Amino acid sequence: MKYIQFTYVDYATRIPVSKEPAKRGPDIPEGITPTFAVESSFGQAPVLYGIAEDDYEPEDWMSVVAEEDFFTAFKQELKDRARNKRKMLEQGGVTIGEKFIQTSIEDQNRVSNMVAGLNVTPDATQVDFEYAPGQWTVITREEATAIGQAVFNHVQLSFTWCKDVHAKVDSIATLEDALPVVQEIAFANSDTLYPAIDEPVV
Repeated sequence: MKYIQFTYVDYATRIPVSKEPAKRGPDIPEGITPTFAVESSFGQAPVLYGIAEDDYEPEDWMSVVAEEDFFTAFKQELKDRARNKRKMLEQGGVTIGEKFIQTSIEDQNRVSNMVAGLNVTPDATQVDFEYAPGQWTVITREEATAIGQAVFNHVQLSFTWCKDVHAKVDSIATLEDALPVVQEIAFANSDTLYPAIDEPVV
């Protein structure tokens, strides 16, 4: 088996997109079974990796890579995808009761500052809080603490999931080992990652 780094070719001319755009649409070069793409390279000439038979003769614009280098690149790609998914999930918001709390980095900082401010202001009993653009509510000290805890748990679950996936990636030894990890990253979503928070804290 050979491990090949390549890119798409024009469907008709078979010229790689690294040399000219695929005006008739992109295609995979014949003789290569695609395995993964480097998602960060998507653009004019995406970087793809695949496998081919031992007697396959790659074209001069392709690269034959060692098995170790192939799996190193594959594992790095999966870790990058898991990290990107973690960021998406982390900043995708959390629903508490009937309220949706945004969790962008800015929103996380706002919630953290609110809780920290209440902790050093014992006389404060309530705060004004914009839980979504243009959506205001008045929350008590206890409700603010509950929101802070919910946001913290939401973010931590995202990081824990990503850490666990990275550990699974490190243990990959064959392409068969990689399939369930690829699927876990692709299909991870807020419904599978986070438990429902039913308490109407706001």
